[in-house]
Amino acid sequence: MFGKRVVAVLIGAAVLLSGCGRPAAASPTDVVLKPEIIGVIVSWEYGPQGGTLYTLESGDVVRLGGLAEDGFAATPRVSESHISFAYNQASPGQDVSGPSVLILAGHGPDGKLWYAAAPAAGSGSRCGLYEMRGAGIYDEGSVLHFSTGLIVPKASGFSTDVASSGGEAFPLNSADRLCLDATGTAIYAEIWYPY
Repeated sequence: MFGKRVVAVLIGAAVLLSGCGRPAAASPTDVVLKPEIIGVIVSWEYGPQGGTLYTLESGDVVRLGGLAEDGFAATPRVSESHISFAYNQASPGQDVSGPSVLILAGHGPDGKLWYAAAPAAGSGSRCGLYEMRGAGIYDEGSVLHFSTGLIVPKASGFSTDVASSGGEAFPLNSADRLCLDATGTAIYAEIWYPY
């Protein structure tokens, strides 16, 4: 019925109409999750009920994972970034050598612990410290508000590379990188634009 050329044109038009370019960001939320514990992981070990205990530079220990009392997985993650060590991941009970992970954790309105992870930035990143991804990060003046509810403060010199790329920086989406210092303060946003 249709020739190959007509089908190719129709597919191309569908791609243009579907919003080729930056991925859509998740919708904002009224939930506010402020970190109570912020720190860099120095060691880890297996904990009870299948969880993992992470020891931070401050000496705080954060228990993540495992099963909650209701039988469901405990400790929801409120960032798209996972806990992953770039190099030389330590064995349980040993110190992490090399780049580590920044953890932000706190309790939600229901009293349950949540966490966000920001692994050390890779060699190609402009971050230099820790980077986090999030599906929908909105600028609210002195803070950035994730669609998951996570709130992180912005440094006074916070910047984005949007000027060099053209376009809008916010809301950030899962393809962008939010750069944080060791205190959990946002210092830079690296914006991804398709070419």
